[in-house]
Amino acid sequence: QNTKNYTNGVYIIQGSKDLSVDPSCSYRYKEEFKNSKISIIEGAGHGYDSYEQLHELYDLTIAYIEETRK
Repeated sequence: QNTKNYTNGVYIIQGSKDLSVDPSCSYRYKEEFKNSKISIIEGAGHGYDSYEQLHELYDLTIAYIEETRK
């Protein structure tokens, strides 16, 4: 599989109440990508419908980018 050969960083962020993509898929990808990290936003659906959920998504993304730029 291509995922096993991919060595760059992968950050998976998903809502715990995502009805479009089951959160178990994210955990499976976490295992498949060697250099990966996962965060689950509690109560968030596929579209991150509230301001708080979007804010958490953005904060997690920015923190990951800053962390991996070093």
